[in-house]
Amino acid sequence: MKALAAILIVFISLNSLQASRILFLFPTPSKSHVIIARALSTALAEKGHDVTLMSSFTTKSQLKNHREIFIELGEGTYQQMNHLMSNPTRNFYKMMNATIGISYEIGKDLMESKIMNDVMKEKFDLMVIGMAFTNFLLGLTQHFNCPVIMLSVQRHMSFTNLIIGNPLSVNTAPHIYIAKHDMNFIDRVKNFVMYGGDLLMYEIVNYHQRVIYDTYFPSTKFRSYDEALKNLSLILVNDHYTEGVVRPNIPTVVDIRGMHIKTVPDQLPNDIEKFLNEAKEGVIYFSLGTNVRADSIPQEKLQILLSVFSKLPQRVLMKWETENVAGKSDNVLIKTWLPQADILAHPNVKLFISHCGLGGIVESQYLGVPILGLPMFGDQMMNADLAEQEGWIIQMDLETLNEEEFYKNIQELLYNETYASTVKGFSRLFRDRPLSPKDTAVYWTEYVINHRGAKHMQYKAIHQNFWQRNSLDVIGFLLLSLWTIYQMMKYVWKKLIKKIIQKIIRKGTKKSEKRKKL
Repeated sequence: MKALAAILIVFISLNSLQASRILFLFPTPSKSHVIIARALSTALAEKGHDVTLMSSFTTKSQLKNHREIFIELGEGTYQQMNHLMSNPTRNFYKMMNATIGISYEIGKDLMESKIMNDVMKEKFDLMVIGMAFTNFLLGLTQHFNCPVIMLSVQRHMSFTNLIIGNPLSVNTAPHIYIAKHDMNFIDRVKNFVMYGGDLLMYEIVNYHQRVIYDTYFPSTKFRSYDEALKNLSLILVNDHYTEGVVRPNIPTVVDIRGMHIKTVPDQLPNDIEKFLNEAKEGVIYFSLGTNVRADSIPQEKLQILLSVFSKLPQRVLMKWETENVAGKSDNVLIKTWLPQADILAHPNVKLFISHCGLGGIVESQYLGVPILGLPMFGDQMMNADLAEQEGWIIQMDLETLNEEEFYKNIQELLYNETYASTVKGFSRLFRDRPLSPKDTAVYWTEYVINHRGAKHMQYKAIHQNFWQRNSLDVIGFLLLSLWTIYQMMKYVWKKLIKKIIQKIIRKGTKKSEKRKKL
């Protein structure tokens, strides 16, 4: 009997470890999003799973069981994306409106492509989709009859929390445009208003997503869009409480910030490694990310950057869209693409000049490199504001950038040990976890597969409407009940007082009549 039980345990263990077919869908024009997705997809492939990654940025995978499929996005998508990048806005809701338009174009490009139709003929055990206003892709879970995980490359946002039923924590978690670790009363009022705006924007986003969903997943064959939203098993979020914002999370929300950072950096290309190794005074790394094009930066601002770099004893490794830049000094090396995390891991890199995208912020925090921030749009301002409060960033406005202040801030960050010491402290805190971010993401991904969607973890709030989720219906009922009781008591009291008064009057009348008779 014991032998039979042992055989059964071994069989169950082997069965739980068998390879699963996993589809990653990341139809985004942002390369930084795909980098994070690829970190998880390759980690799962290394564990033996058969992984397909569909994105608009592919590489030649070194793993046989990691297939990458190129999604060709239409000209309209890139035009809208280029317009957004060339005309960056700090208005959160304008940016959301632009993103909604881009997501509609992406939906059309993807669902009408031959490659997507071919993939839909295959079978998968799990689907992982990017959180970039592509909720319409949830219709594919019914088509493949498999659970779905959402991977958010951004920090906690209202849209991420609302879709899974995670508490918004309006009183403690700052909105993307508040960006304060400790909010005073006025900040909390602003926070309340901003979250209210998000609730409205969430409905607008869902309206547009529902249109795309109904087009490609008609009600005659598929569940409704609202029902599809309730089929989400898990959300992996590029966030962590060590960043400074502590908030409650339900079990189906897992923080995996830093997942894309390698514990051991890859070997750098020979020319870059030589450039870094021979930098006796250290290296400054400059990059404005994957979305901002060089030609969107005014020429006079570029000349300010190059002029300051020419005066520094440090070497400058610069990511730019063209390597032939007029006015470049000998201490500057320009490349169109650079392995950012591997570069920041080099001991000679002393400073990172960044647009403060979340990927760069996380890498700097993990690897202990201070930042001179040039945030331009989206969450970049919040990222920079929070890091500045923590004491390891100085931020500047690219539009008002001048040579004197730029040079002064570089000197401050390079030679004031406080900034480097502070970020290295955050690095130690950030790394101190029971599981690495990547291992955490892999564990919970496999957990969802092994437990067929892990429905037992689902938070009941996603089956409730806004009024129920916030107990407004209960509060309304209790207030109505109290008002009804009050009105009843008021009515009874009036009747009772009236009777008492009438009785007193009758008694007084009788007494007066008796006196008259006497």
